[in-house]
Amino acid sequence: METEQEALRQLRELSLKLGAGTLHRDDDAYLLLFLRWAKLDVPKALKRMQNTEKWLKDNSALLGDVSTLTASQFRSFYGAGFLSCPDVLTKDGATVVIFRPKKLTAECLPDPSILLKWSIYTLYRAVHDEQLQQYGQLIIETFQGMSFMDAMRLGNRTIPSHIMKANMHFMNSCAPFRVNGIWLFHQSTAMSILLAIVRPFMSKKMKKRIRAFGDDYHVLHQVVDATKLPADFGGTARDDGCWPW
Repeated sequence: METEQEALRQLRELSLKLGAGTLHRDDDAYLLLFLRWAKLDVPKALKRMQNTEKWLKDNSALLGDVSTLTASQFRSFYGAGFLSCPDVLTKDGATVVIFRPKKLTAECLPDPSILLKWSIYTLYRAVHDEQLQQYGQLIIETFQGMSFMDAMRLGNRTIPSHIMKANMHFMNSCAPFRVNGIWLFHQSTAMSILLAIVRPFMSKKMKKRIRAFGDDYHVLHQVVDATKLPADFGGTARDDGCWPW
């Protein structure tokens, strides 16, 4: 598309002015990812890219060589059911991502820094996912069966505060794909604790996208076909986490 190509040319010119090696990637697909997130606003896309570079530098000791990231490194928490990326879209085309915080344990997360690596891995996957670039994602979470002690364990021991803060900063200021909503189900005192822990790290825009539904799936089923959702979201589909990718 001519307008997109012109924006790409402008972004490349601006990035070159920053100096060689300023960006760890400068291929067309990577630049277009940020441009599409910014709706072809070149300065806005460049700022997001600079945020990402700073985040990578600030967390380099934890991330290691991001060019070597592979899907197999995340087998532990996919296999545990904490995270699932089923091949499911909302009726508007947004990608559905499922989280189950109760299943995130120290056993499936021996090194919490893997969560930061996963953020970069999703960034690299998004480069090739035009559906995600165009329509964004809907995050749905269930806290079913999660106790007060589960929440305290997760907040105090499983995920250190500096990891949680870095991950939220990535979502708020770096990730070049839209989060259309964060929908919570079976929320309880446990969820209130977790939300209180992460809320200080959220942007105002992110906070506005959070909605809590309890055990009512009516709104969810209006936007996502229930036959494509797993049972813990009122659906009938088998959830295998879409592993391996």
